[in-house]
Parts: sequence; structure tokens; C-alpha cells
Amino acid sequence: MEPKVPGVLQRGLCTAYSLASALYIAVPRPTTLSRSWIVFLLDQARTSVAITFGSVACYILLSLGNKGFEIATFPR
Repeated sequence: MEPKVPGVLQRGLCTAYSLASALYIAVPRPTTLSRSWIVFLLDQARTSVAITFGSVACYILLSLGNKGFEIATFPR
């Protein structure tokens, strides 16, 4: 079984979120200030989680590469 590229899942999730956000914005509805703040805060939270997961994945791959695991190192 071939190893998956580390960022594929994260890019897929970000793409799905972007499409969902575009559809949410495209549908007309009355906008209130509280709803705008909720959407803004949820977007900030999602961005923070995505950045954290990306950082953790890079750290894990770097640690594995430093320990000599071939799957986490660049080909020579």
C-alpha cells in the first residue's frame, strides 16, 4: 500500500469548507450582527485547528525523518 501525501486530507477538508462557505454566502437570508460574529468566530476556530494540525503533522514527519524512517525522508 502506497503512503498518502501528508497534506492531501487537509487540503481536501479546506476545499470542502471553502465550497460550503461559498454556498452558505450565496444563499440570501437576513443577516444579523450576532450571526455574522458566529460565522467569523467559527471561521477563526477552523483556521486555528487547520494550522495546528498542519504544524503537528510537519513536526511528526520531521521527527520521523530525523530518526531515519525512510517513509518520512526525501528521496536522494
